[in-house]
Amino acid sequence: MHFFYPFYYDYHVTWELLGALASLAGVALYVLRALGLYRMSKNTGLGRAWFAWVPFLHEYQCARMGDRARKAQGKTEFLCSLTIAVGVIAVAGFVLRPIFWHIFLVGWIFRLAYSLVGLCWLVASVLADYWLYTDFEPSMAALYTILSVLRLDGIAKFLIRGNVPVGVAGVCIPKQPKY
Repeated sequence: MHFFYPFYYDYHVTWELLGALASLAGVALYVLRALGLYRMSKNTGLGRAWFAWVPFLHEYQCARMGDRARKAQGKTEFLCSLTIAVGVIAVAGFVLRPIFWHIFLVGWIFRLAYSLVGLCWLVASVLADYWLYTDFEPSMAALYTILSVLRLDGIAKFLIRGNVPVGVAGVCIPKQPKY
């Protein structure tokens, strides 16, 4: 005798619905991030603001803006170089992955190295975002950096998109608009 469990299909529909909602949330965060970074690029006068819409170029644009903020404070610029270096290593690892992934000892070393490259990418991204936030909203830079670590930086970038950068305003911290 076959017993029919009435909620079997609802279980699968629930996971599909959760997947669809997660996808929509990811697209919404991507659009918020791109809109915010595009507007901030326009506010600072950096060229190629359209980089905000391209995934890897988005990180490069954040690094450019972070380097601009570091330069305004008299510090060395290294974020663009770090972002480019880690990005090239990540792409090379992605291309070489099918070759080395299944070799026993080499595969383990490759997996460890690839994981470290991913961690370096996260650190470079968070550093660039921190310096970007210190330029656009110095009083909230720590909170926005925590959002960047959680990969919710689209919310922060969208919120500060209309602010005047400190590096453009001069040494003083400009009065930011209230939301």
